[in-house]
Amino acid sequence: MAIQNKMLDLEEIPDYVNLMVYGKSGVGKTRFAGSDDRVVFIAPEDDGTLSAKRAGSKAKQWPVKCWADLIEAKEYFEEQAQSNGTINVNWIVIDSGTEMQQMAMRHILREQKELREYRDIDLPEIQDWQKWYNMFLRVVKEFNALPCNVLWTALVSSSTDEEGNQFLHPAIQGKGYEIAQSFASYMTSYGCMQVKVVPARDAEGNPIEKDGKPVKKEIRQITWKDTGIIQGKDRTGVLAPFTRDLTLKQVRELIQSGPHAVPTNVKESA
Repeated sequence: MAIQNKMLDLEEIPDYVNLMVYGKSGVGKTRFAGSDDRVVFIAPEDDGTLSAKRAGSKAKQWPVKCWADLIEAKEYFEEQAQSNGTINVNWIVIDSGTEMQQMAMRHILREQKELREYRDIDLPEIQDWQKWYNMFLRVVKEFNALPCNVLWTALVSSSTDEEGNQFLHPAIQGKGYEIAQSFASYMTSYGCMQVKVVPARDAEGNPIEKDGKPVKKEIRQITWKDTGIIQGKDRTGVLAPFTRDLTLKQVRELIQSGPHAVPTNVKESA
């Protein structure tokens, strides 16, 4: 039997991206995630998406209380993709990967408690850990395989490498920072969001002063490049080294425009 030619021209492959933004709680990740049209949050039923709502986001939310809810959402979008060939959203946002990983362990422990009554529902045993890592990373891959853009958020953690250097990375647990690195490796681009204080400038780019002193302002910067202290990467070719105060819509349009339409160095909103 002849083997079918399944080769595609690169131009035929859809340009969907998988992004991940990590940072401290309250830094602005969720607000950023809700700042585009046609966004669906897959997020816990708490006040986590309140910041996006108050910023005027028109996003929808698929409430997630447990791991089974997350799988239900994934399977819904998989069925939609199978039926229609695409998903009618700009972004699916999983907010956050840190919380979803914890839900995965709670799911494993509840399952084990049902199978073995003697098991402590709050105490993982050695065989639970590898299942936890595998189950979480498998679902990350399955979400990222959907025919749409996917954005993950995560909290930030710090570790020390073999040479004693401290660095920031997504707060995903397992095998030191190995599982966090695996999680990040599944992304097209990922970066760390931080609040920075910078000189305020007018529309022409001139520094603003008040009473002879420079005026400062807070901006939210996402560093999409590995700096040694901050882990990041950018396969789109348009986000690194960092973006400042861009909305998710602006980031999407920047990616869609391609590298030739990007201003050099810093990308900032007007």
